Amino acid sequence: MALALPPGCYDPQGTMECPGRFLGMTPVVIGEEMGSREVGRVSGSMVLQGDDDRLHAVFLKTWADAPIGQPLRMNGVVFVGVLYDVTGGAVTSAFLGAAGTVTLSRRCEAGLGATLEAVALREVDPTTEQAIDGGCTSTIASLAFDVGEPCP
Repeated sequence: MALALPPGCYDPQGTMECPGRFLGMTPVVIGEEMGSREVGRVSGSMVLQGDDDRLHAVFLKTWADAPIGQPLRMNGVVFVGVLYDVTGGAVTSAFLGAAGTVTLSRRCEAGLGATLEAVALREVDPTTEQAIDGGCTSTIASLAFDVGEPCP
């Protein structure tokens, strides 16, 4: 069910507008962190400097037994989320992956590696993760995701 909230990311002047594609092929990694230890799941996040010079957080979550080396679609096996413009500590907008693939190269409690391809992002309410009716969309053409330590 889509929510009827005002869509859009706020620019510095306070007007609402949708961003273009803000995560290119080789964004600068500012930080990384493995996620909380949920039973049966592995998750991690990276903070990246986008093409728009703002900082964005990309999250990846998957089942601990998800297959490695094969493209996985956004269908409950993998989950991709993006917090848009976390530069000032507040979230301007949130997105979830609605389509595309994630190919895991490694996944364990200590680390998570994957390649994200053609990920279509849809704006969601950051509190409920419900799609915003008429919300912004964006894409991640390709992104190497690598957080944590090597897997045994």
